[in-house]
Amino acid sequence: LIALVATPERYDGKRVRTEGIAVVGFERNAIFLIRDDAIHGVGLNGVGLSFHKLRARLDENQLNALHLKHVLVEGVFHKPDDRFPSNWSGVIDDISLFNLVTIAESDKKK
Repeated sequence: LIALVATPERYDGKRVRTEGIAVVGFERNAIFLIRDDAIHGVGLNGVGLSFHKLRARLDENQLNALHLKHVLVEGVFHKPDDRFPSNWSGVIDDISLFNLVTIAESDKKK
């Protein structure tokens, strides 16, 4: 997630997988590195999430259950530009994976 925020042009149009703290709400879907940024909506430290395709598989209750939770997300990243204007450091759309990360899963990566 740090790389997406710091150098969005490197990942523009590429499929990415990242994890962070999810914010799920009306016109406020995003992922942040830390909980404080998620709570306070520090847009430049987050990446927007477009759930259009994901909504076919998950209903609102399932999405809302992941609000302020540590999640893993995979989709296509787009830097902010005329096609994808954003208050965030980019947007992930065409999301194919949006899951809760458990402590055991995080520990396996170390």
